[in-house]
Order: sequence, then structure tokens, then C-alpha cells
Amino acid sequence: DTMVAIQDTVVLTRMGHESRRGEVDDSIKSVLCEQLGLKNVYDMNNDSIEGCCDGGDVLYTGRHLFVGITDRTNQVGFQYLRNVFAHHHDCWVTSPCSHHA
Repeated sequence: DTMVAIQDTVVLTRMGHESRRGEVDDSIKSVLCEQLGLKNVYDMNNDSIEGCCDGGDVLYTGRHLFVGITDRTNQVGFQYLRNVFAHHHDCWVTSPCSHHA
């Protein structure tokens, strides 16, 4: 839930539920960059946006990235993912759903 990764690009997400926001910290980014050598690491938590996204609301099929707009993933979070992963995809789909209790 704390990240969305496609190929060499990773987004550390800003969790939609307040109680989960401490799950992502700088140690994760350090591991991704320094130990795994990823160069395209984006952090929604440090980008001062009101967007949120839980990875469980995201499905990558290898060609399309589906992002569900829920109570834990909002339109701003979707737009953030869309901007970051724009070069990886030729189609974006959002669908309203509510699967979190």
C-alpha cells in the first residue's frame, strides 16, 4: 500500500487514512535510492500536495494503470500518479469504487 512501482519508477504514497501516514519515512527512500539504485523515486509526502493514494487502489496490467477513486485515493493522488507515470502508459482509467471498510 505504501508505494506504486513500475519498472525503474517508484511513487511513495501519502496514505489516505491518517493512522497509516507514518508508515512511509525517509528510510524507505534511502533503501530504494542507495541500496537498489533507483533514480526515479517520487514522494507524495514531501511534495506538499493534498493528494492521497493507497497502493491497494492501483492495478498495473503491464499496459494500463487503473486507479480507483475511493475514500483513500483521491483525484489529486490520481493526477500525481498520472504525471509521474505518463511515459509508461498509453491509457488511464479511473473508476469510482468503495471497497475499504
